[in-house]
Amino acid sequence: MVVAIHSPGDEAYEKLQFYAAIRVPEVWIVDRDTKAPEIHVLTGDGYEKKGPGPEGWLASDETGLELKAEKAGKLSVRIAGDESTRADLPED
Repeated sequence: MVVAIHSPGDEAYEKLQFYAAIRVPEVWIVDRDTKAPEIHVLTGDGYEKKGPGPEGWLASDETGLELKAEKAGKLSVRIAGDESTRADLPED
């Protein structure tokens, strides 16, 4: 798995083709400013952007983690639907 922080002018999306060539099963791209996460899953020779579940969480099949940008400037992370494991990053 690869985690990339997307900021203006970077090449996070251009690198997807390289990651596919070396068979990285999952790529997370998190927006630097909004903290909005994306999960891209390897399918064949490229990636498919995964959609959120009914509550808006993006589930990683590789890690069992779920991601969601819920609060302004915060990325929420939890383990497989377990709200007791939730952390909002960055912490205050």
